[in-house]
Amino acid sequence: MRRIDELFPQISFLRRRQMARQLRREGISAAVTGSAPDAADGAGGDLPGAENQHAAPGAPGYPYLLRNLTVVRPDHVWCADITTSRFDAGSST
Repeated sequence: MRRIDELFPQISFLRRRQMARQLRREGISAAVTGSAPDAADGAGGDLPGAENQHAAPGAPGYPYLLRNLTVVRPDHVWCADITTSRFDAGSST
């Protein structure tokens, strides 16, 4: 991990397998495993973790209205994408 921390500022474009290959070239035993190095760095991205997926106490619950519905024809069920994206409130575009 120390060597990765030293190399990363110089070659930050390398991904996990490429970094492992570089370490092996330097004679350091390196294996490509799960995301443990990423998790150790706290580089998990902006996505919320599982602990953030629970409703607050007292929050209203919304029933899943399609649970017992069988969709049998086109246009029987519609959906909408309510995904939001971050934007710079100060930009003019």
